[in-house]
Amino acid sequence: MPCASGHLQGSAVQLRSTSRAEPAGGRGAGVEDLRLETGSQRCAAVIFGIGIDLVEIARIRASFDRFGTRFTRRIYTERETSFCESLADKLPSYAARFAAKEAFSKALGTGLRGVVAWREIEINDNERTRPTIAVQGRAKLLLGDRSVYLSLSHTRDYATAIVVIEESPR
Repeated sequence: MPCASGHLQGSAVQLRSTSRAEPAGGRGAGVEDLRLETGSQRCAAVIFGIGIDLVEIARIRASFDRFGTRFTRRIYTERETSFCESLADKLPSYAARFAAKEAFSKALGTGLRGVVAWREIEINDNERTRPTIAVQGRAKLLLGDRSVYLSLSHTRDYATAIVVIEESPR
C-alpha cells in the first residue's frame, strides 16, 4: 500500500487496526482504520465497508431447476452468463457470483432490496486472475471513487465471497 510518496519505505511493516465510532446518523456501528507503519512513514486506509456471503450451490441449482433462464436473466449480466456457461461445471461459478453480489451490497451498506439491482453489479473473473467488480447505475453512484477488493472461493457444496470497500485517499 503506497504512502503519499507512492511507495512503501523501510523493511519493517506493522499493521494496526482500530475502530472509531461514527457520529449519530452515520452509516454503521463504526469505521475501521487500518494503519501501515513502515519505517518513518505512516499510511492509512479507511475501510468503508466489509461484506461476506456464503451460498449453498444446491440452492442455486434449485433456482435453475425452478426458474431456468428467468433466474439467470434477473441475476447475472450477459458477460457473467457467457463465462459460467463456458465451464464444464457452471453452478459453482454462478454461486460464487451470487455470493459476490450479496457481499458487495452488504459492504456498500444497501443490501439488494430495491436500492441496487442485481445486474448493476458484474463480477469479472476468468478463474485464473484476481476477480474484480464492475458497477453501473445506482451501484456506481453509491460506490463513487472508492476501491473494491473481492475474493471468491468454492467447494463442491458451497461458494463464498468477501468484499472490502476502501475509502479513496483524500
